[in-house]
Amino acid sequence: MGRLFGGIFLVAGTSIGAGMLALPIVTANMGFYPASFTFISLWAFTALSALLILEASLWHHGETNLVTMAGHTLGKAGKMVAWLIYLGLSYSLLAAYITGGAALFSEVLLSRLGINLADGSIPFLFLFIFGGLVFWGMRPVDLVNRWFFIGLIGLYIVLITMLSTEVSVDFLVHSDASYIWMAVPVIVTAFGFHVVIPSLKTYLKNNVKELRLSLVLGSLLALIIYLIWIFVILAVLPAEGEASLAAIAETGQPAAALGVALETILNNTWIGAGMLLFSFFAVITSFLGVSISANHFLMDGFNVEYNLSGRLKIFVMTYLPPLLFAFYYPQGFIMALGFAGAFVAILFMIVPAMMVWRGRYQMQLTADYRLSGGRLLLLAVMLAGLFIVYFEVLPK
Repeated sequence: MGRLFGGIFLVAGTSIGAGMLALPIVTANMGFYPASFTFISLWAFTALSALLILEASLWHHGETNLVTMAGHTLGKAGKMVAWLIYLGLSYSLLAAYITGGAALFSEVLLSRLGINLADGSIPFLFLFIFGGLVFWGMRPVDLVNRWFFIGLIGLYIVLITMLSTEVSVDFLVHSDASYIWMAVPVIVTAFGFHVVIPSLKTYLKNNVKELRLSLVLGSLLALIIYLIWIFVILAVLPAEGEASLAAIAETGQPAAALGVALETILNNTWIGAGMLLFSFFAVITSFLGVSISANHFLMDGFNVEYNLSGRLKIFVMTYLPPLLFAFYYPQGFIMALGFAGAFVAILFMIVPAMMVWRGRYQMQLTADYRLSGGRLLLLAVMLAGLFIVYFEVLPK
């Protein structure tokens, strides 16, 4: 039972991160009720796709990543596509977190401490501090990430408790489902927990029942946390006007602007400071997790040795593309998360459905677990993934 709870929290913890800062902003035009339906629908499809990855992973012995599984079932072309999409996803997420972290640094330094730095230098400062942690290895990352994640959960509880006394149900009446195209790619990014499945399989020793429960209940826990979050924020902040959700959207930086807006509307510096600190913890824990994953991915992909020279090469390869994005699009937090959503849809929905289709029906692979639903379910997951990509490439 202890391992099961560990698996549930591992899935939920992998899902929850800086992306949730953008969720109230991209759902504000839809309204709470259409947004809730969208969240539940996307959770269902991402949970199903996770179970498809579980099925494919059980065809292999040991801890096998998604790229290797794609190569085994879809050939070299499939492996290359999965490799490139994984890299694109990593770069998109890092771009979002660097822009978000830079915006937080700017807000704290200028507004709270009165220190004015050139805007172009702040992403470099953020990367120097927290990218430096990753450069020196897992030990400093583990220590910082552990305490920051505890702070993240603690502040979430405190903020929800404090803000729940300020909600206005009238703010939730608005409903316009036509804005779904804006929200879907960002929402699906918030359910990108699939990368943890190979490690989870090893952790739970191939126990199929516990693996299924971990994936479904862990992602369901994340869904509940998200729904509570958007309910509270949408019911506290007005849709229009000064310090509104629309004003935050115009900044492109909810990581910094949410705290400022809440402090202004509620005239409560404690809530404003708590929200800024929560945003900081969310950005850093997400940044460190994706950075470590991207480092290992590039080191393995390019067969780079783990020495000083190799780590410098990987550092540049990991951070140069997202740093350039942050430099040219300093308000690009939500934009980068939208790109990540398209990559999530391809890598964690379309590719798994294709892998299972070929593995089941052409290669005749079998394992201790097979998701029911047949070809119809696989087609539904693929179509859902294609719709998400379509929403992202729509002209904005």
